[in-house]
Amino acid sequence: MGRVTEVKDALIRGEPRRGARSPQVPQPSLSPYAPAMDVPLSVKGFTAMRVGAGLVAVVAPSVLARFFGLSPTEARTPFATSTGTFFGVRELVLAALTVGAAGSEPRALRRLLVANAATDGLDVVVLGVKALRQPALRRGLVLFGPGAALSVVLHLRAAHRVEVGP
Repeated sequence: MGRVTEVKDALIRGEPRRGARSPQVPQPSLSPYAPAMDVPLSVKGFTAMRVGAGLVAVVAPSVLARFFGLSPTEARTPFATSTGTFFGVRELVLAALTVGAAGSEPRALRRLLVANAATDGLDVVVLGVKALRQPALRRGLVLFGPGAALSVVLHLRAAHRVEVGP
C-alpha cells in the first residue's frame, strides 16, 4: 500500500507519474483576444501589398502616377507627386492600423477590416467615375480595379468572421 500512497501524494503535489506523457500546456498569448483574432492569410497578404504600394507611392510617386496612365511629364508635376505621396501615407497608415488591430479588441478589428474594404471600394468607384471622363485613367482602373474589388470582398468576409461578444 505504500506505493499507492506515494503515487497519490506525488499527484497531489503536481508531480507527473513516471513514464507518463507530460500534458501539453497552451502557450500564453500576447493578447487576451488572440483566439478570436485569427486574421486570414488573404487579409495579411493584402496588408503586405498595401505596405508595398504605400512605399512605392512615398518613395517614387511618379512611378505610381505612370501606372495610372499619366504621361511622364504629367507624372512629375508637383500635384501628381504630392497626390501620390498622400496616397502612400494613407496606405501605410491603414496597413499599420490593421496589423495593430489584430491583437486588440474584436470590435476594433472588425471596424478596421470594414474601413479597409470601404477605402478600396471607394477607390474603385472614384477611379471608375474619373476613367469615364479621362480615358488615360482606364489603365489604372484595369490594373488596380480587380485587386481592389477582391480586397473589398476578402476584408468584408474577414470582418464578418470576427467573433464579437454580446
